[in-house]
Amino acid sequence: MEQPGGGRASWPAAFRRRQQAGRRCQPAQALVEFALTGSFMALLLVGVVDFARVFYFDVVTSGAAMEAARAAASGLPDNDVYAVARTSAPSWMSSDLALAITPSSSTRAALGTTPVWTTGTASYMFTPLTPLTSTFMGSSITFTRKVSQRMRTPCVNSATATC
Repeated sequence: MEQPGGGRASWPAAFRRRQQAGRRCQPAQALVEFALTGSFMALLLVGVVDFARVFYFDVVTSGAAMEAARAAASGLPDNDVYAVARTSAPSWMSSDLALAITPSSSTRAALGTTPVWTTGTASYMFTPLTPLTSTFMGSSITFTRKVSQRMRTPCVNSATATC
């Protein structure tokens, strides 16, 4: 019986025999290809995760410095400023944050209503997961972020000052 294209009904079987005759038997080829590409893809995926961690820790460190500067500028004592900055970071990371506030709360209090710039500094030491990332970036990276804000003065209701 002829097919519409002019071929015979046995055409697929003849095609399969011709295709199999030209192909050598290589049973482990797919396994070797998978091992090569799979290991490269796994290394690439872990590297991407490690670089994403770098950016995440940088953003969290910047946020902690911002919160420290904001709290210090509002007139809070240093212990409260440290608590605010540590609260802005995740609980598993907050203990490793190094924080500094300048000027100290005693200096800020002594200035009274004189506006002053306060600076919050946050540092975090990051350790990469993979040796490949360590090769490019070093065995550890310290993120240090500084944020300055002008200390707010209390509002005084009088004829010369407006609130």
